[in-house]
Amino acid sequence: MSHLLWLIPLLLVALATWHDLRTREVPDWISYVLAGWGVLAILLQGGPNTWFGLLAGALLGAALTLPFAYFGGLGGADVRLMIALGAVFGPSLLLLLGFLTAIFGGLLALVAHLRGQKDYAYCPAIFASLVSVFALSLVIHGRIS
Repeated sequence: MSHLLWLIPLLLVALATWHDLRTREVPDWISYVLAGWGVLAILLQGGPNTWFGLLAGALLGAALTLPFAYFGGLGGADVRLMIALGAVFGPSLLLLLGFLTAIFGGLLALVAHLRGQKDYAYCPAIFASLVSVFALSLVIHGRIS
């Protein structure tokens, strides 16, 4: 199950990124399926998360992203994806994802500024952070955990 714990979120966030880059919209169902995956992983006891971790991760995802959405820095799809990722991985991993997403998002903002763009797709930053944490997990644990 540990392979699926990572595979499903990676595929869903990759799909969200593709939609965001192509249409500047991300279908709501992607975030809902991702959050549902967090519930299913707990029910199947295939992940490291608990019910408390699911709730705490989702709430932390909201707390980290809603202020930026309120001031126009993030879109609703970005907020929903981070909440869903918090539900899947819990608060500890979400903090790392959030930190890396901010770094990748800052790099995207710099590129957009240099190109004269006023806004840009943010899902690539979320996807890059998820891939980075996945790779870091492989390095640290020597396997997918």
